[in-house]
Amino acid sequence: MNKAEKKGLKTLLADLNEPLEFPDKSFDEVLCIEVIEHLLRPMEFLKEVKRILKHDGTFILAFPHSSMVKDIVVEIMNHDNHFCSPHQSHIFFPRTSWIKKKLSEMGFKLKAEYRVGRFWPLNKAA
Repeated sequence: MNKAEKKGLKTLLADLNEPLEFPDKSFDEVLCIEVIEHLLRPMEFLKEVKRILKHDGTFILAFPHSSMVKDIVVEIMNHDNHFCSPHQSHIFFPRTSWIKKKLSEMGFKLKAEYRVGRFWPLNKAA
């Protein structure tokens, strides 16, 4: 945040597990990079994004890909250090299909989907 503020950008620290203190339809874009997997109530967060995003706004969402095979391998190899360390603290394991379904149900329209690296999908929805 300090780097952003030094560049003249307005910053705000918020608990994303709680309702956001912004008026409805107040943002042209919402960027969420590697955050949703750390939230206690990811669906509530997505609802808040939909609420604060303008009708023709863009929501960019990136999250680590989770799949049954990957989850089994991680479990066998060292689950605690991957998901429960103070540096990771993943408490939600999003699958691309689930995210796409929920976004669609909420009225988001998928504009593009990108796979970055081996495991990370990047979804851009409006």
